[in-house]
Amino acid sequence: MICGSAGGQGSPGKNGPGGLVGGQSGNQPGPGANSANAACTSMNNAVAFTYQRPTGQGHCAGEITGRLTNRSSQRLYCRYDFYDHGTKKGDSGSLTIAPGQTVGGEGGGIWSCEADAIKFNCVPDTPEAGICAAYW
Repeated sequence: MICGSAGGQGSPGKNGPGGLVGGQSGNQPGPGANSANAACTSMNNAVAFTYQRPTGQGHCAGEITGRLTNRSSQRLYCRYDFYDHGTKKGDSGSLTIAPGQTVGGEGGGIWSCEADAIKFNCVPDTPEAGICAAYW
């Protein structure tokens, strides 16, 4: 999807439990997909999340962009998915975030068209992280 240039105006995002954005409700991840495995410990409370709804020239209909900031002292692996009226759209991604680093936005890959919510799940960056973050 090519949507246009970064920027635009939008609403400030939310930093809620379970990474739910856009007023969507649902189950938040617990201690991880496998609570016996420390690698699957949810780190969502250590991540600050903001989003924007840019509009106007160069932006697509229903565009949403998100940014994740790692406030922990360890590297994190995060997966994100976009939703439209509660239905997962199928465009998603994953990334690693160093301590103190902010990633995302339109130029950073966390954006979609015709979506009204972003959901994310972050766990410690370990070899098992991809498996853990996928189950939420």
